[in-house]
Amino acid sequence: MGCSHGFVGLLCLKFRDTGFWTATVPGIGTFSVAAGLGHVYEMAVHGNYAPNNAGPVMYIDLFCPIILVLLLWLLQRKRSE
Repeated sequence: MGCSHGFVGLLCLKFRDTGFWTATVPGIGTFSVAAGLGHVYEMAVHGNYAPNNAGPVMYIDLFCPIILVLLLWLLQRKRSE
């Protein structure tokens, strides 16, 4: 997860005018989606259906970024009012 922190730091430089969350959501979302796809790869290629791979962890990794993007959108909408 250390690499994603560096990525978020670089995004904070780019999005400094729009706020911390605008940088954090894509950074953490990218990491989570990549981790979720890693779980899917492990299931498809290696047949790894262990609870720690194919269970709730995979769903959280794949769906949490969608929720974060929705919340960021609601935040931006609220700020523009």
